[in-house]
Amino acid sequence: MSASTLTRWAKKGLVPAITTIGGHHRYLLSDIQSLRARMTVDGDPDSLPRESSTEDLQDPEYSTTAVAVDVDTSRFSAGAGTDLVEVRWHGRGGQGAVTAAELLAESALEEGKYFQAFPEFGAERTGAPIRAYTRLGSSPINLHCPILQPDIVVVLDPTLLTSVDVFEGLDDGIALVNTPLAPARIAPDTAGRKWRVCTVDATGIVLETLGRNIPNTAMIGALLKVSPVVDKGTCRWVMVERLSARFSSRVVQANVDAFERAYADVRVEI
Repeated sequence: MSASTLTRWAKKGLVPAITTIGGHHRYLLSDIQSLRARMTVDGDPDSLPRESSTEDLQDPEYSTTAVAVDVDTSRFSAGAGTDLVEVRWHGRGGQGAVTAAELLAESALEEGKYFQAFPEFGAERTGAPIRAYTRLGSSPINLHCPILQPDIVVVLDPTLLTSVDVFEGLDDGIALVNTPLAPARIAPDTAGRKWRVCTVDATGIVLETLGRNIPNTAMIGALLKVSPVVDKGTCRWVMVERLSARFSSRVVQANVDAFERAYADVRVEI
């Protein structure tokens, strides 16, 4: 089944759609299976009666808690608050990508939002490429799958740029890369590209503040500057609370300093 077919059916109200902050459409497998069952009985799906309307999709009591699929994607902004936001983290084992995904999710919890945070491991060893995912939204999140079309990509290790397609699925959003290079040096020369590149020297920052290449908290600070999906103060408080349970006050303060410096130093593609 093609994406265009699903989009056409969603516009006709035959299958509900969830629209992310970047304008990507998400469909629940159960809704598609329900439609296919109806097709088996009633025939051509385009002749079936509408199962939901635009008003249905906006109704908070509607079971999918989706929004209308004809959303104006030009309104995309880093802090647009009520839509689903999907963040995909790329890093290597030991750099704290999973912790970063969880800290962002815990910050959303503090703000009364719905959230998901989970990792995807390959070989479980230090230095091995890993992915982690964070979903944030103002409504219950019914998706339970890896993020294939992220609104935001965060790359904690620049060496992954040459070995992993970290920008895969990114259509209209932000790619944040840990590198001392300017965004123009990182941005792919691709015709029609709509997403922006942002860079910050997170490794340089944490080597000065922490003395180790664990750039996760610095990358969170940079992320919240270019895309304030949660409040900076809330995230800082969550970070301090979580780290204080495991580390000394010196280590906690070093991470806070890295968070603040990256927030101030991040560069955005013009």
